[in-house]
Amino acid sequence: MNFLNRIAKTTAKIEAHELRAVLLSFAFVFTILASYYILRSIRDGLASDWTDVELSTIWTFTFFISFLLYIFLILDINFYKMKHMILKKLKMNL
Repeated sequence: MNFLNRIAKTTAKIEAHELRAVLLSFAFVFTILASYYILRSIRDGLASDWTDVELSTIWTFTFFISFLLYIFLILDINFYKMKHMILKKLKMNL
């Protein structure tokens, strides 16, 4: 990790304590993009077999299910606790 710390610090001004978060973020985004590029060809191949009505129905249901899932996940977050955690972290860094 020492080698990665030196490279990260000189090229991108990433501190040693930030390296783990940066690597996890990179892996997360890389996984999402890789899965999208894999599934895109499958999606396009399946879409050619469906009619316009079926395709629009699928996209509409996908939108509403994703929207409802997002709302439930947002309601599950305790914003009061998160606010104090962020303020505490900021005070520690100052």
